[in-house]
Amino acid sequence: MMTFRGQTSTHFPHPVHRVESMEILKDHAGSADVRRALLDAVTHDDNAGVRMMALEGLKRFSAEPDVQKTLTQVLLRDENPALRIQAIDLLNAHQDDSMVGVLQNVVQKENNGYVRSRCEQMLKEMNASIGTF
Repeated sequence: MMTFRGQTSTHFPHPVHRVESMEILKDHAGSADVRRALLDAVTHDDNAGVRMMALEGLKRFSAEPDVQKTLTQVLLRDENPALRIQAIDLLNAHQDDSMVGVLQNVVQKENNGYVRSRCEQMLKEMNASIGTF
């Protein structure tokens, strides 16, 4: 459920309205409050279109720790392959050795070939093994 200025997503029950809200908010992600609303939407909204629009708004901030954490959660848990693809592409822009375990985990269980190959590529670039031991 998204919260913005004290209003939850129940005030915007139709996904189209939530997507439109994300469209407006994504251009104002420089504000910490807006960024938190986008992170919340990525994490909790049940509509993939809303989550994707929120990810769009977070692109410029993909090096921020809270955004990195959310991108990792999307990569590990989101059922939508397009969102996982977007997450891995954003994580790739700011590779960090602390991601090795996550990437190895994704390689082992990911069914999307693109996401799996991107994780393998990132592991190779970090001189890390693809498998876990």
